[in-house]
Amino acid sequence: MLIFDFRDIGNKLYANRKRLGMTQAEVAEAAGLADRPYADIERGTVNMRIENLLRICTVLHVTPDSVLTDQPEEHPMVE
Repeated sequence: MLIFDFRDIGNKLYANRKRLGMTQAEVAEAAGLADRPYADIERGTVNMRIENLLRICTVLHVTPDSVLTDQPEEHPMVE
């Protein structure tokens, strides 16, 4: 089922960023965003463009489905 609460989406982005040990600034820079807009996205206080979501997902190595749906997240094991 799709998630429509921006805070839930932001929480998923936050969890994935922490899983990778990245800062907000690192994700923002890698995704081509300024720090503040990325922080607002992660807090769930703004809507984001689909292009931004796709770039963020690429940086965090997750699919948009894992961020936009309530399906359990699957992360490959790192060797």
